[in-house]
Amino acid sequence: MYDLIQTKAFAVGFSCALSLFVIANIYSYYQVVPSGDCSHCYEEFGVPFDLGVYGGGVTETNLLLFGFIADFFIAGMLSFLLGLGVSQFFKSRGKDSGSGVETTA
Repeated sequence: MYDLIQTKAFAVGFSCALSLFVIANIYSYYQVVPSGDCSHCYEEFGVPFDLGVYGGGVTETNLLLFGFIADFFIAGMLSFLLGLGVSQFFKSRGKDSGSGVETTA
């Protein structure tokens, strides 16, 4: 399994999945901006768990520690698994670009 992690295909799969989580959380944050109907309302943001709360009388943003840890764990694990899947897919097709390091026996 270690040889699968060192490939460029793993790095691409891992980076793509992690980028999707970051983009989804940033998008979620920008969607909670109050519309003006309720100036003292609180709205949660974050995907798949709530990362924080936005709103209130002074429009503050508070981060939720449990949500941050849960999102970090889920994003890391799913990115790792997608990276392994992409790496295994290209290895099975014989098109793995490798890590650029040659090993001799």
